[in-house]
Amino acid sequence: NEMDFGLLLFPYDPAGIDISSPVSSCNVPSGAGAINVDIAPGAANEEAIVDFVRNQVPAGGTPTSKALQQAYTYFTQGKGKDLMGTKWVILVTDGGPNCNGALRCLAYTCTTNMIGGCGSGPGTTLNCCDETASANANLGCLDDIATVSQIENLKAAGIQTFVVGLPGSEPFAATLDAIAQVGRVPNQSGTNSESYYAVSASNYVQDLSDDLT
Repeated sequence: NEMDFGLLLFPYDPAGIDISSPVSSCNVPSGAGAINVDIAPGAANEEAIVDFVRNQVPAGGTPTSKALQQAYTYFTQGKGKDLMGTKWVILVTDGGPNCNGALRCLAYTCTTNMIGGCGSGPGTTLNCCDETASANANLGCLDDIATVSQIENLKAAGIQTFVVGLPGSEPFAATLDAIAQVGRVPNQSGTNSESYYAVSASNYVQDLSDDLT
């Protein structure tokens, strides 16, 4: 069987991500501009994907729901609409979904707090997603509900979603599990009974290869 791939990075900005800007760090273009490499067969398309990724510098937030919304648009209204065969999304992330400016949250659902990047020690009460202390800080709130909703939209369109968690995503295992279960392709043999496909820092090449085969 033949499998064709495309690429949609998140966040992505054609001018480059400005990590000093929370808005830029959460950017996902709309429509055709969101698709870095269209789905197509052949070695040339594979090389285009590899080259595009190689020329990017990983940075910014994790605008997962925005990216999934653009994937949905691509498959239902864009060039992906007329693709033949079964359609899939392989969601690969190294963090928890955030970048939803409509959210407000407490420390326990602030992704900065969840990775231990907001103070330390028992009893820490600082909330790094408190927008009253820092403009756009709420963009760090865990965006799990909207992300699950976008997965549901994809599922309703007949598109299933694989969820792959790269090193760094471990604090968000429960969220990735929930997303993977909705995506209809849960991992049936997770080392720690996880529903998503976990990639370890110590064996990432083999883990990623195993997950994609």
